[in-house]
Amino acid sequence: MRTIYEKLVLLNSQKIKKTYPNFSYLNFSIYLSRDDREFDINNYLLLKKFKNPNHRNFNIFKKQKNIKGFYKYLISFKEYKYLPRIETIFVFIFDLLKYIKQILDIFGIILIIFILGILNIRDFSNKKFFKFKNKKIYSIYYWNTKKSKSANYYYPQVDKDSINKIFISSFADSKYLSFGLIHSILNSRFITPANVLNTKDLILSILQFLHLFIHDISLIFLKKNYNFLSFWIGWKKATEIFYSILIYNSIIKLSRYSSNCEFISWYENQVTNKSFSLGVAYSKKNFSSNCNLSTYNGTFFTPKIKKHLLPIYSEFKAGLWGNKYYVQDKGSQREMNIYLKSENINIPVKVCSKKMIRAKSFQNNGKYSKSYKRNITIFTHASYWDLSACLLSIFNNRNSRFLKNKKIAQCEKIFIRLHPSLNKENAIKEIFSISEIPKNIKYEFIENKEESFIKSIQLTKYCFFGISSYINLAIEIGSKVISVDTHHINQAPIKNELINSKNLTFASPW
Repeated sequence: MRTIYEKLVLLNSQKIKKTYPNFSYLNFSIYLSRDDREFDINNYLLLKKFKNPNHRNFNIFKKQKNIKGFYKYLISFKEYKYLPRIETIFVFIFDLLKYIKQILDIFGIILIIFILGILNIRDFSNKKFFKFKNKKIYSIYYWNTKKSKSANYYYPQVDKDSINKIFISSFADSKYLSFGLIHSILNSRFITPANVLNTKDLILSILQFLHLFIHDISLIFLKKNYNFLSFWIGWKKATEIFYSILIYNSIIKLSRYSSNCEFISWYENQVTNKSFSLGVAYSKKNFSSNCNLSTYNGTFFTPKIKKHLLPIYSEFKAGLWGNKYYVQDKGSQREMNIYLKSENINIPVKVCSKKMIRAKSFQNNGKYSKSYKRNITIFTHASYWDLSACLLSIFNNRNSRFLKNKKIAQCEKIFIRLHPSLNKENAIKEIFSISEIPKNIKYEFIENKEESFIKSIQLTKYCFFGISSYINLAIEIGSKVISVDTHHINQAPIKNELINSKNLTFASPW
């Protein structure tokens, strides 16, 4: 699948060339987005190539107790739901309901900001806003479950220094951003657009949002290679797009009126982080702001990470990646410098301070002892398929050269360490829905709060990883690491200097 997909990319993909200097917020167009949540026309064409004899009898809308792992893999892609068949009409109906929810959510955000504006200002255009000097302003995702500790999840010990300020660029565990916004206002002192924007700013943001919507829908009719499905799927996150415009206008005000501040953006190239970065870039260009923008990469860097997370030249020229790029360790620094040079991008790469290291690598922490009390632990990334693929690889006879099925049968249990965005109940449902995975295996989920990531690796003989970058940590520590090929688009993000490690083995779920 990977080879066919790569050929389709070469055939159909076009480099992003156009940017919008006069209407900078149009850079939030879904057609300029490289977020992997967007519709992937190449993946869509690839999935259309698969013609299974039983395809007509396979109903993705009917819950099935047992499904083959390969079907489960296909279903995991958003493009699969839109393959041409009669049932697709129901997908669009469900999407319409999601659009209605998005509209209600947007109205909720508007109402919150409007009410706060009435409570805090005396007239239409004046509202108290922040004038910072010599501060560091960090963008974060707010977690309802973590509340005021959300910032420390991304930047360790960031709340220990008064020089640090926190700006909420998105919400990690809120189905409705309006609810997340209310929750953050009540349970933290973080900065949000609700603190910064006045009524005039809010009206401007609404007009910009409508302009962006009209711009994107018009491209379907005015330009070639702009397909409807990209628009339809991309704008299903309309609330996020609207919130990004609020962020953009907020950051312009903050960076315009602040002095000698460093705005630090989380490295994930999503629309809300993009708006944070472009807000600073706009202020520097149009208001001669002396504030600077940096990017903080909170995990190990390798050119094999998801492609939308890699800086590209057009985004760099637009100011998206800033004047400095922070990484976790020297290995990441070396690999990033090599990558940036190949892309003709000139950004200084710095290893972050010790107290701000989020991904503690072997290089940062010295040697670790190992005490095997667990035979197998699966370390997942932020998808249930990552877990399912690792389990399928365990029971795949093609992988018996390094791990016998008999050993698994004799195991008391398989340990699972889930990504914080996943939950145990849904993980169990996914496991038991796949026919190739035996139903008599016992599982134990590791509580992330009670045990460090390093400790989980130390206690495990065989560490299974999909596309989690923490695979590099396990390799450096010296554990027996199984890298499972879980994805035909993205490869395991293993550092180049570790790819030939003796304790690393590659496996497939098929």
